[in-house]
Amino acid sequence: MAATVTFVSEPGGEKRIEVAPGESVMKAAMGAGIPIFHDCGGLARCTTCRVRVVEGEVAPRGEDEAEIARMLSFGDDIRLACQIRPDGDLRVERMMRQEFRRDRGAEPDPGARSEERQLAVLFCDVNGFTEFAARKMPYDVVHVVNRLFLRIGDAVLGNDGFIDKYLGDGLLALWGIEGGEPRELVLNAVRAALLMQHTVRELGAHLSSHFAGDLSLRVGIHFGPAIIGRIGHPARQQLTVIGDTVNVASRVETQNKELRTNLLVTEECMDQVRDLVIVGDDFKTVLRGHERPRRLYEITGLVQPDPVFLVQRQIYRVMVDGHRFVDRFYRRLFERAPELRSLFEATSMPRQHEMFLNQLAWTVRELRNLPSLLENLAELGARHRAYGVCREHFTPAAAALLDALAETLGAEFDVESRAAWTQAIQSLAAAMQAEPRDGNKT
Repeated sequence: MAATVTFVSEPGGEKRIEVAPGESVMKAAMGAGIPIFHDCGGLARCTTCRVRVVEGEVAPRGEDEAEIARMLSFGDDIRLACQIRPDGDLRVERMMRQEFRRDRGAEPDPGARSEERQLAVLFCDVNGFTEFAARKMPYDVVHVVNRLFLRIGDAVLGNDGFIDKYLGDGLLALWGIEGGEPRELVLNAVRAALLMQHTVRELGAHLSSHFAGDLSLRVGIHFGPAIIGRIGHPARQQLTVIGDTVNVASRVETQNKELRTNLLVTEECMDQVRDLVIVGDDFKTVLRGHERPRRLYEITGLVQPDPVFLVQRQIYRVMVDGHRFVDRFYRRLFERAPELRSLFEATSMPRQHEMFLNQLAWTVRELRNLPSLLENLAELGARHRAYGVCREHFTPAAAALLDALAETLGAEFDVESRAAWTQAIQSLAAAMQAEPRDGNKT
């Protein structure tokens, strides 16, 4: 027989609902249009659905609810609506309510909930940046920070990561907000961290003569459960992450300073990628705010870098000397295919250099997600055909690109790197020679 639950102190007066046998008060309330919060989805993982039992008998708390009540010192009358399955009539009062809106705009759904995910969480911070910034002009500091974030952000985005937020001279990045295999999530986070460190060293070497300061990164990575949800004012909400996994990653990053390392990961990360990474050292230490010791591992590289990683690592060196690299490319191209020179007679070459560099950098960044690039590359190829580029021109262009890379990278452009770039260039050339999906032909 259905029980009757009366919600007191509701706008417009009391509201009575029927609760079927075995049904929770939370589910019945939602079905009746009572805006009851349930951020964890009714799993006794939060207290947003809490109610005060004003009248009536309720069965004793289950194990999960009892643990929450103990931690938060709830009285016997404070219960979780998701855990109450009444046998008799009750009178209850919602404890968590949506405040009245005082501005215009869409009202958020009070029932919209966060979700728990298994995440790889990365924190990074620039070594000695406070001292660096104190000796520089503010506009110069902004210039350097933006160039840093461009490189660091590319490393995250190019390895399927999500930039959660910027934190002064560092950032918080996540892998797994849309799910994924733990091994690949952690591996992508490690790839991104190694790329970050490499590109910051490259950029630091380029900027040191102008700003007199070495730049390097401290990075910490942890893997575990965390809550993903939208935080902030309803008109300016942003996706973010909360939980002890985030706190641990932050503590691991700061531990680099004490241990004189640059990239540390936890045991939980190593469980996923132990056979894929090169370990410099390992440490047993107690993180700030924790009681039990944790083992941390210093990562210095990948056992077998994949072709995309190699290409992404080297593009930053190319971009630092970008216009000289493009000069080399076009010189080699016109040597191999002189007939192409006429296609650029009316072209502003400085503008062409900039477009070429931007396209190359963007494409390399997105190589790990090549299927998403195919339509854009097909459209790019169609535009080239409209300019007079033929299928046979791709062969000298690919060779000229490899020549320019070899000249720019020097000894770093070894056999393995050449093979990686060749594979990438062949994939891009094939995509550019395909027809766009809309069927436009030129």
